[in-house]
Amino acid sequence: MIVYSETVVWSAPAELASEAPYQLVLVDDNGARTMGRVRGERLRIGDNVRLDAVEDGVHFFRKTS
Repeated sequence: MIVYSETVVWSAPAELASEAPYQLVLVDDNGARTMGRVRGERLRIGDNVRLDAVEDGVHFFRKTS
């Protein structure tokens, strides 16, 4: 899986305001794309990632070594 697109949320909705800023990524897995949040270091377009967890329907990705 690779990062296809990314952005940082600075002004989050009220229920996530305490977590801002946080990064969102669009990940491409052989043509299938999934949006999720980032755990660990900040990601860049083209970085290889793995699915770290799914919590309350939210995908969390982490950079692979």
